[in-house]
Order: sequence, then structure tokens, then C-alpha cells
Amino acid sequence: MSHANGKRRRVYPRWATPFELLQESLHCAACLRPAVTLAELQALAGSQSDTEAALAMQQAKRKLLGRLKGKQTA
Repeated sequence: MSHANGKRRRVYPRWATPFELLQESLHCAACLRPAVTLAELQALAGSQSDTEAALAMQQAKRKLLGRLKGKQTA
């Protein structure tokens, strides 16, 4: 659906995380690294809330970008 100002409004049939979509694929176990199992990923996904996982990701991103920024000035 397009609006007069050129913006589009998207309507998604359902919301799903990338992990939920991976689990629904027919050959999801074949997409994993050899040392990783679906059960381990499910346990990891259940160990944190969505908010906790997002905060941890942001913290890791800041740490990584801080290291990259330090290398650019050196």
C-alpha cells in the first residue's frame, strides 16, 4: 500500500524471528555447523528473554566497533 507522500506501509502476515524461521525449514539441521545442534540452539534461545538478547547484542556491537575504531586511528 502506497501513501500520497511516497511511503509504503507493509503488512506482514505474522511476526517471526530468524531462528523461528530456521526451525521451520525442512533441512534446518543441514544448515548448521557440524559441532552445533538444534537442541543446543533452542536451549540458548530459551536462556534469555528477547530484551536480554538485544541488550547483549548491542553491548557486543559497541565492543566490536570500539575495537575497530581504535585500529583506524592507530
